[in-house]
Amino acid sequence: MLDVPTLRGLRNLPPAPLDEGPQGPSWNPGKGVLFLGVLLILAGLAIEAYLPLSVPTVDLNRVRGEAFTMSPAESWQKWLLLQELPGPYSRQAGDFIRSQPARKRWQFTGWVGVLAGAAVVYCGYSMLQRPRTKVEA
Repeated sequence: MLDVPTLRGLRNLPPAPLDEGPQGPSWNPGKGVLFLGVLLILAGLAIEAYLPLSVPTVDLNRVRGEAFTMSPAESWQKWLLLQELPGPYSRQAGDFIRSQPARKRWQFTGWVGVLAGAAVVYCGYSMLQRPRTKVEA
């Protein structure tokens, strides 16, 4: 049979010692700043990786090589297709050139994000390395 103490008996029991076992991960402002810096770096690198991939290009050497093996009807169809692509030899060349200042601004934004992220990571790392002292009043 199980012996269960009464409420009065529970009051008279000594308190249990505190468990000083391993504690979970602690989150502090230094780690938060470090995380923010890493996010800024990743965002800047994502912008920098996207910009070259988003430029419409036409491999003119491949098109010239294919031109010698095409029939006149096939080459005419290829010419019409090339006229519709946004590149330096198409009708949309003006739109492509006008979009270049915006591309340069995005590229600048990406590099600023990378550099600002590196600065924030440095600040967060220095916050983690600073010794903590208690101020007594």
